[in-house]
Amino acid sequence: MPTFWSEKQNIIEPKRKYRFTVEIVAFGDLPDATTTVIWYAKSATIPSYTVTNVTHKFLDNQYYFPGHVEWNEISVKMVDPVSPDAVFATHNILASSGYVVPAGPQGAYATMSKKKSAIGAKLQGVVITQLTADGGPLEKWTLANPFLTGVEFGEFVYEGDDIREIDMKMRYDWATCTKHDPTTGNVISTFDPTAGPGVVLSPLKGYPNS
Repeated sequence: MPTFWSEKQNIIEPKRKYRFTVEIVAFGDLPDATTTVIWYAKSATIPSYTVTNVTHKFLDNQYYFPGHVEWNEISVKMVDPVSPDAVFATHNILASSGYVVPAGPQGAYATMSKKKSAIGAKLQGVVITQLTADGGPLEKWTLANPFLTGVEFGEFVYEGDDIREIDMKMRYDWATCTKHDPTTGNVISTFDPTAGPGVVLSPLKGYPNS
């Protein structure tokens, strides 16, 4: 008996975890880089948010009200190829973000800033894209004003022969999300918190009443 997943006139393709790309403009400046897409990315956290709540008590009743929206930290895990060198790519991001140790009283006194991180270190262009089976864009997340919060370079062990990995964590102010037509790649709808209240999502083709 056919189901809605496999009917000839109504085939629905689920989104797959392994169909994605991570793009960071800063990594495109590496000597051996040919694109800003990190082809050696192993996993990436999809942007998410938490809505806080406040409580008000009246007599023997308790009421809840929405508070502020907090976007959660994301993590990009990469394997570390010899070329391009992902370790030095993260070092360059840190240095371009303004990190300087004042070596003595006559040393530099520069400090890190969000502007240096987003613009100087070129982290403004952090994009995570969900792909279709044909390699086209389906869902695209873009981080607003991201900056590094931590980098872990793994460990050295004699017992293992695993590929070395780098885990890079980032914070950001918010994220935008665009939905693309799986056939044409055109943008169908956009979630942009800066564009005004409310988001109208277009119905997906193939669903009933669409």
